Amino acid sequence: PTSSDAVLIAEDYSASLHGNLNVCSVTIAAGRKVTIEAARYVIIQNNLTVNGTLDVLNRGSLVMVNDLGIVDGSGITNVERTTTPFKRSDYVYWSTPVVSSLSAVYSSMPTTFAGWRLNRTYEYRPENFNDNSPVDGLDDEGNDWVSANQMTPAKGYIVMVPDPGPTTATVTFSGKVNNGVQAISGVVSDGSYLVGNPYPSAIDADRFILTNAGTIDGTLSFWTHNTAIQLASAITNGTAGSGIFAYTSDDYAYYNLTGGVATSTSANSDPSTTVIPQGKISSTQGFFVKTNAGLATGSEIVFNNSMRLGTAGTVFDNSQFFKMDNSKGNVIKTLEKHRVWLNLSNAEGAFKQTLVGYVSDATNDVDNLFDGVTLDANQFVDFYSVNQGKNLVIQGRKLPFDSADEVPLGFKTAIAGNFKIDIGYIDGLLVNQNVYLEDKMNNTIYDLKKGAYSFATEKGTFDDRFVLRYTDTSKAPIDEVITKGKGVIVSVKNRQIKINSFDQKMAAVRVFDLKGSMIYEKSKVDTNEFVIDNLGSSNQFLVVLIQLENGKWVSEEIIFHD
Repeated sequence: PTSSDAVLIAEDYSASLHGNLNVCSVTIAAGRKVTIEAARYVIIQNNLTVNGTLDVLNRGSLVMVNDLGIVDGSGITNVERTTTPFKRSDYVYWSTPVVSSLSAVYSSMPTTFAGWRLNRTYEYRPENFNDNSPVDGLDDEGNDWVSANQMTPAKGYIVMVPDPGPTTATVTFSGKVNNGVQAISGVVSDGSYLVGNPYPSAIDADRFILTNAGTIDGTLSFWTHNTAIQLASAITNGTAGSGIFAYTSDDYAYYNLTGGVATSTSANSDPSTTVIPQGKISSTQGFFVKTNAGLATGSEIVFNNSMRLGTAGTVFDNSQFFKMDNSKGNVIKTLEKHRVWLNLSNAEGAFKQTLVGYVSDATNDVDNLFDGVTLDANQFVDFYSVNQGKNLVIQGRKLPFDSADEVPLGFKTAIAGNFKIDIGYIDGLLVNQNVYLEDKMNNTIYDLKKGAYSFATEKGTFDDRFVLRYTDTSKAPIDEVITKGKGVIVSVKNRQIKINSFDQKMAAVRVFDLKGSMIYEKSKVDTNEFVIDNLGSSNQFLVVLIQLENGKWVSEEIIFHD
């Protein structure tokens, strides 16, 4: 479509039988029906007029491109969505894809689900963010959650599921579909907002995050539905034994520009094929965002058509969404990512995942867009990296990758017993990089690529026990050493070791005695000259290993003396 011409559909039309549509504008004649089935789509550049019936079935997509496109007509549009499996007394997070919806979720439920009640639909107020609540991990203190009788586009809602369960439900939203800019206005600083995809098509999470980068911290939180506490014998992997309780629980999955983390052990494989969020937010999906500090009056959380996704994840918009290379025009930057997903779990089903990624444009400070603070909504365990006093479920770190980098890991558990930490998945250059877990309590450094690290713990919070690292400093890296490297001089005078590197900066320095024991280590040197004062050593022969910024090691032998 390259003009403003309108297509008239004067007969019943099925996208699965007759093909997907891509039109300038479209009118559905009175008495006629257009059906968009799962994995099918209709793309409209400008206007939609429905005088008959338009049915967007579960997983079907209606994509409008022009934010100013008009939605009109005397007919009816139905947008159908089927929930994921839920359990008794669970909450499902919703948003509406139509202009206004009077308790659409409640009113469209089958009459056999008597457990759905009008006063079980809630919206969230932004006070008291990041506490504890029986509903979802946030503290309402009687104020945050309020009953809702009408669903407003761009806002999210929670609805308690029927008493029978676990099961699923199909909900149909009827009315004129939302198009163009949909916004939540007047948002306040440091607030938590339950928002939702307002369109009858998926949206791209990265574009949503970047469009709202000045307003939100960039981490999206999705409520997920796991199994209720049960006998451990019911765990499908069968490792827990019988007669004791399983510890699986509901939790948040997270996503930001670094990547996503999941809430179940099915994340132990390629993220693109598992429950790890992949940056696509489905129609009618509600999710939490947190606003930044110091927002100006009148700040908004905005949705627009540039975020909408069509077939195969195609984004139907050519506007800039990340840093533009002005010398090359409208070139969208692709982020370079090298990531490792780590899992904390036990045999009884407790599970928590954290992500550390080395990403272009991230820094080693706490960054909006790349770092996400854990909401600590899992009632049994929490697992995170620690940076500048914040517990991060997702941490983005700077490039180029430095093998001398170290990332403190923390965990909290309400369960005493045996746990394990293992690699759920790994990508980028970390696939060929050593990955170690240092246990400071046991004074060990373990190669996580050889399998899971098992340990015992009491109940409590432990932020100083574990470190993610990429070198084993308990032994000399003999296989990586270049002996007598050019451009490096090591000298000794008055019990002071002075190291000069003329060609490259030094990344790390280690000193070993003749028994192979390391007696000194310094990482993140980042200079061409380095001095070791007052080394706690007697007069003896020592080996000094210097890692250059290109990752190579240089070995120099010295006689340490007064």
